[in-house]
Amino acid sequence: MHLKNKKPPSKSLVVGVVAGVGLALLALLIYKIVISALPAIQHPPQTFNALLKSRFATVQFSPRQQDSLRPQLAGFWEYSHDSTMGKSEFSRLDRLEIKPNGYVWQVDRWRTVAPSGETLATAAIANYFITPFGKVDPKAPDMLCELTILRRILIAGKDTCYVTGVQESTWTVAVEAGGCMVEGNRYHAFDTTGKLSAFFPAGALKLVDKVSMNQCPPAFDPFLKIKELAGVSVK
Repeated sequence: MHLKNKKPPSKSLVVGVVAGVGLALLALLIYKIVISALPAIQHPPQTFNALLKSRFATVQFSPRQQDSLRPQLAGFWEYSHDSTMGKSEFSRLDRLEIKPNGYVWQVDRWRTVAPSGETLATAAIANYFITPFGKVDPKAPDMLCELTILRRILIAGKDTCYVTGVQESTWTVAVEAGGCMVEGNRYHAFDTTGKLSAFFPAGALKLVDKVSMNQCPPAFDPFLKIKELAGVSVK
C-alpha cells in the first residue's frame, strides 16, 4: 500500500499567517506605548483633574484643612476692567458670591465696541462648588482650588444656552486685605452696606434653573469673538 504525500501549504497561505501575526504584535506594542505615555486616560474622567493637580501641588490640604479654608474665600467679590485699543473699547464686569460652604454664584459680563461701531455683549452665569486643594508654593498665599461646575449659562446677544455636562476647572486664589486675587485678577470686596439685590442683574440667577433652554453647540465660545473684535488679551 502506497501512502500519498501530503500537499504542502501554499506559499501565499504561509505569508498570510505570518503577516497576520505580525500585525497583531504591532498593534499590541502600539497599544502599550500609548497607554504608558498617557496614564491619565486609564482613569475615569472625574479623577483626571485630581491627577493633574497632584502633579503641580507640592502641598495638598487634608479634608479638615479644606473645611477650615473654604470659609476664608467667602464674600462678595467684584472685578472690573476697562480698556481702549485704538478705537476699540472693551469692558468686563465679573461678580462672585462665594458662600462659606463653598457654593459659588458668578455673573461675568463682557462688552466691546469695534471701530466700525459694532457692539457685542455676552455674559456667563454659573454656579460652582469650590474646594481648596493645595499649594504650588508652600510659602506663597496662593491656593490651588478645584471648581466643580454645576451649571453654566452663556448669553450672546439674543441667544441663551446652557453648557452640557459636569465640568471641572481650577482657580488660583489668594485672599488679601480688602479683596482677593483670582487667576491673577484682583477682585475687590463689594460694599455690602447697600442693597445686595443689585449685586447681580435682576433675574440672572433664575436662568440657571430654567428648564426650557437649548444646549450650547459644541465649542461655542462667544467670548472669543469679543477678544478678536476688541483686539485685547483677557484672562
